[in-house]
Amino acid sequence: MEDAVDEDVQAPGVAVAGREQGLTGLAGFTAASVACGLATGPATLIAARLVQGAFGALLIPQGFGILGAVFPRDQIGTAFSAFGPVLGLSAVGGPILAATLIDTDPFGLGWRSMFLIDIVLGGAALIAAHRLLPRDTGDRTVMIDTLGSLLLAGAMSTLLYGLIDGSGHHWRPAAWAALAAAAVFFALFARRRTTAANPLIRPSLFRNRGFVSGLVLGTAFFAAVAGLLYVISLFLQGGLGYTTLRTALTGVTTVFLYAAPDRITDFIDHAQQAGVTHVVLLSSSSVLGPDPDSDPLAKSHLDVERALLASPLTTTILRPGSFASNAGAWAWPIKAGRPVSLPFPGAHNDPIHERTSPKPLTLPSPTPATTAAGTPSPGPSR
Repeated sequence: MEDAVDEDVQAPGVAVAGREQGLTGLAGFTAASVACGLATGPATLIAARLVQGAFGALLIPQGFGILGAVFPRDQIGTAFSAFGPVLGLSAVGGPILAATLIDTDPFGLGWRSMFLIDIVLGGAALIAAHRLLPRDTGDRTVMIDTLGSLLLAGAMSTLLYGLIDGSGHHWRPAAWAALAAAAVFFALFARRRTTAANPLIRPSLFRNRGFVSGLVLGTAFFAAVAGLLYVISLFLQGGLGYTTLRTALTGVTTVFLYAAPDRITDFIDHAQQAGVTHVVLLSSSSVLGPDPDSDPLAKSHLDVERALLASPLTTTILRPGSFASNAGAWAWPIKAGRPVSLPFPGAHNDPIHERTSPKPLTLPSPTPATTAAGTPSPGPSR
């Protein structure tokens, strides 16, 4: 079939490398997030969200592609074992961060802060990606099927609009027209798969039982999970009157926290109401100074520590000290392949491998209300 396709059919498309796609997707997603935060009404917000979703769809697959290209086959499992938990952590931490921003209302931005925070997060990620992502030329013979992408986007957009509008407006003619347009777009997309030189989804994939099974299970899983979370969120806020932060914390038992002292009491109240039992606090070693109450930075961290330790919540306090400056000092010898000088008597950084270790090394779990340096936290332990 592909041999019979002429050059006119192959023309629509864009050839890019994985690195370029990743950077483009990240930059576009960040810019669209800013547009969402500056939206003047529902129409502009929805339009910006559509653009944000499009760039997100361009960005997300690059993570899998880059891992597959960089790591050899025997290390792929290890790479994905680190990649997977990060995705899970973002799925859990994202709603909590967004709820915290809405509840604390920084600079009076309200819901807009959920999107404008991507100026910081997206900007930092873009700088890191530009420096760290491996440079590659990609396979220039593979093209993105632009026409197929537009047809699929049109099909999904009209389908979603028809379902949303129909359920909200008693299935008026506009909803049925959108659903009919979705069917036409899907039919054209299916036809495009059989005529394009590089189709967006190759027909041969559907002859692979593993692919089809994964597609069906993935669709069912994400539809059920996303739908359930949405319904639960509406019920907790609209039905039970929960705040956004309490809603986000419902079902969470342990929270990693870096807090400001002016809202720590509110956080403790919301956390207790939501069922949180354990808080891991990222504090500062400045609280160990001779007079921390006279140091604004130390006092800020110490007030948070004291509030948590006085609450019923079990608290583990981490005081990393000069971690950032140490990391900066260690970067050069690590890049040069030289040993890192550690500020501990007799310390060294020789690697330990399971094949050379006589027995497994077991470390005790951190004790609640104990600092990273091993010194007891001020106040009663809980």
